[in-house]
Amino acid sequence: MKRFIKFADGLLIVSFCLILLSVFSGTGRRGNVVSNGVLDIGSVGLSSPVPMTGAWEFYWGRQVSPQGKITDADNKQLVQVPANWTAYRDADNQACSQEGYAVYRVVLKARKGLFLGVKIPQIGSSYRLWIDGNVRFESGRVGKNAAESRPEWTTQSVFFQTQREDTEILIEVSNFDYFRSGLTIPVVVGTQQQIQRLGDQGLFMDTFLFSSLFVMAVFFLLLYFVRSHDKAHICLALFAAAISLRPLLYGECYFNKIFPGINFEFNTKLYLVNFLVIQLMCLFFYYQYEGLSSRRFMRVSGAAVFAIVFVGVFLPARYMIYPVVLLEAMIPVAVANCLVTLVRAMRKKYESAEINLLSVLLLFFLSVVDILKNNGLTEISLYYTPIAMLVVTFIQVFLQVGRFRESDLLNEKLVNEVRIKNLKLEYEMKQRSITEKLNNGLRAMVSALETEDLLVSILENLYQIIEFESAVMVLRVNENLGYIVTKRNHEKVVCRRHSGKIVLRDQNRSESQNGSEKVRMHDLYTRDKEGKSLIAKPLYYNQNLFCVIKMIVSKSREISVGDLELVDIYTEQSILALQNAKSYEKIKEFALYDELSGIYNRRQLMKLGIMEYISAKEAGCDFYAMMLDIDLFKTINDTYGHLFGDKIIKNIANICKRCIPVSAVVGRYGGEEFLIFLKDMEKASVSRLAEKLNREVKSCSYSYEGHDDIRVTVSIGVAKGKKELVNLYDLINRADKALYLAKNEGRDCVRWFEQE
Repeated sequence: MKRFIKFADGLLIVSFCLILLSVFSGTGRRGNVVSNGVLDIGSVGLSSPVPMTGAWEFYWGRQVSPQGKITDADNKQLVQVPANWTAYRDADNQACSQEGYAVYRVVLKARKGLFLGVKIPQIGSSYRLWIDGNVRFESGRVGKNAAESRPEWTTQSVFFQTQREDTEILIEVSNFDYFRSGLTIPVVVGTQQQIQRLGDQGLFMDTFLFSSLFVMAVFFLLLYFVRSHDKAHICLALFAAAISLRPLLYGECYFNKIFPGINFEFNTKLYLVNFLVIQLMCLFFYYQYEGLSSRRFMRVSGAAVFAIVFVGVFLPARYMIYPVVLLEAMIPVAVANCLVTLVRAMRKKYESAEINLLSVLLLFFLSVVDILKNNGLTEISLYYTPIAMLVVTFIQVFLQVGRFRESDLLNEKLVNEVRIKNLKLEYEMKQRSITEKLNNGLRAMVSALETEDLLVSILENLYQIIEFESAVMVLRVNENLGYIVTKRNHEKVVCRRHSGKIVLRDQNRSESQNGSEKVRMHDLYTRDKEGKSLIAKPLYYNQNLFCVIKMIVSKSREISVGDLELVDIYTEQSILALQNAKSYEKIKEFALYDELSGIYNRRQLMKLGIMEYISAKEAGCDFYAMMLDIDLFKTINDTYGHLFGDKIIKNIANICKRCIPVSAVVGRYGGEEFLIFLKDMEKASVSRLAEKLNREVKSCSYSYEGHDDIRVTVSIGVAKGKKELVNLYDLINRADKALYLAKNEGRDCVRWFEQE
């Protein structure tokens, strides 16, 4: 037994030194990196994730509009983050109240195209994250009062690509339900891989602490019922079970992810369970060293702790600060009682009294560190109390094993149970990681409507699932259009639009075969004899092959059946998304273009015309409206039929598209009328363009049911925008008058509007 105690002493001292080193190294990390609301990634560097501490812009009593702008942003303040916003002052130099709403703003300076991520911590008590004017994540519901807002505990990692050198991040926060408000924990920025790794590490740490403490709680519980019937073991079991909740409630908030709809008040009150460990620790030493601790003290302290916890349970969460402060104040009292008991035990030569004394000092020191962290008095990245309690609890397990080993009463079945639980934990973590990758991919796929965005998203998420060396994805939209998407290693996905016929064949599929195709994997050998694997997945819709995905993976990376099944599930889900994207493109085409002529319809023409007109006025350049009308079009329809008339409209539309400059806008204004908007051109150039259109139309000949050399002419009216014109419709009206002037002067000519 003495060897066990010596080893436990050494283990505790080493653990204490490592934790102490971690605490002091954590406080010496980077200082404030945000200055005047700006974080320069280039100067800070991204060798590791960066906590965004420093001077943020703060807008008290403001919200973000649906357009992504801060409403009434005249009360900007620079505040230190992280901190409880009650430490800030409003425009009237009054302390910000605990209840309220505000907007935090910071600008990231980074090169364009950089893939970044931000890890959002717990924020009291609801928030909405905006990046470059777009909502990227929302926890709960942000509101101006308690009725509008809904609190929720959530941590989230959000990934994005910088679209320009300055990326704006807004965090809209409201709090009417919690006693800590605003960004009390720093937001962390880094590369996507760093933030993903940071979240995985945090999740691993939280689940590891929970599972380890929970298993130890089960160990002591079984030890009590099966073998010892020692009340000290019950206290240790409850001690480990109570503290095991803390890693789930904080850090990665895994408890909220397991129970996403849990009541906020109930979730917050679970924090009070942690303070029961004060009394449980005293009870453990009371039963461990019977007769050395005061029974009266145990009764009084126990009644006080349970009374405060009971009151805290029924108080609203925003008033929880009062029971929390009282319970924190009881920690040194409980520690003093334990120290007195342990000193008496050491005098009486009790085994393990010395190591228990060191354990109490370690727990007290780290409890003080955590309290200082909660109140913003120190900057460290971890809560050390659960880690210390894990070490202390583990040492108690170690001592109990030593006692039972000497008497040959150790139950090996419990050790196997611990191993099985750890294996299950690893398996569950792996399954959760796979499921999270699949869910992230599906969410990104569902949110994309544009075909190109969807294809890029599919290939990016496949890379997250299987990490291929290179991949190609070929999509056939119709007989004349397709897409070719490629990606190599960590490079950006390249999506190219292919105008032409794409032929896809699946030689391994029989004609009688129905349903979807599974993922296929084949061996490849390169010139340098390096082994590689080809993973192929054909996609069918209504028994038609419309897409093929091929990925090359090095054989050094083990591909499991689970990986292939995950790829199969994800790609099968993408079929419907690709069909939806194709439908969306068709709908968008119908909404913007005239079905007969293939040029803009009147609604889109006017929308673009107004934009170009305003742009020309702001730039001070010339703007023209040119109106074309097919001469005697009714006679043509009556003589040759409407199908022939449609043919003429299509041809004239093609002539317009071919002749006008790229910057011009052309559309079908009415039945046989076309309207062209021109910007930043000389009047002589516009006149030459109008004459060219007139000649091109006149030079075309048509044939119809034995009638050859049928020719059509157009009349053209042109008007130039003047300073006195209020809007675009006045300019169109003038072009229309010029058109009628051309009609009245014999048709087949070009006329300009002249001011009367």
